[in-house]
Amino acid sequence: MTELKELRERKFEDSIKLYSAVLKLIEKLESEHDGFENVEDVQSALSLLKKEIEGKITEVQRLNVQRKTLNAKSSGNENRESQAFNGTQVFCANILNAVRAKTDLKPGISLYELENSVSRELSQLLQGVSLVDQQKFKEYEFKIEQLHRENKQLTSQINKLKERWDSLVESARLKRNLQHE
Repeated sequence: MTELKELRERKFEDSIKLYSAVLKLIEKLESEHDGFENVEDVQSALSLLKKEIEGKITEVQRLNVQRKTLNAKSSGNENRESQAFNGTQVFCANILNAVRAKTDLKPGISLYELENSVSRELSQLLQGVSLVDQQKFKEYEFKIEQLHRENKQLTSQINKLKERWDSLVESARLKRNLQHE
């Protein structure tokens, strides 16, 4: 349940700002240090890293847009909830009318038979509602699992990027030290 809460509280704007800041930092380092132009491996690694970060920025922006559309849909759901409440009241009224129509005593039908008929129809109705409820629950569980998998994937990608960044920084530091010696 906490994983779902984490998904809801994900702050994509902060991630976009962080990736953009890292991208600007890389560009600043490239412009300040002319030595990077001479070392082809570092230059290609930095260009690959910049491309990957730009890809991550667009991916996070896409996720942010998806989240905003989902939030807009959920705010639209508030209006639907009031409509659903009215629809529920109409549904209950229809059920009561159907039950009342069936409970009218007719000649040749005993009260016991009438009670059994209403009980059967009520149990069928409850079974139908239960099946619909189970189906909705399965759909929501599937969505939660899918979002959890996406969250794990994005987290692992972030960790890989951090590791790559650290290794690039260390590699650049070592090469700079070697050049100064």
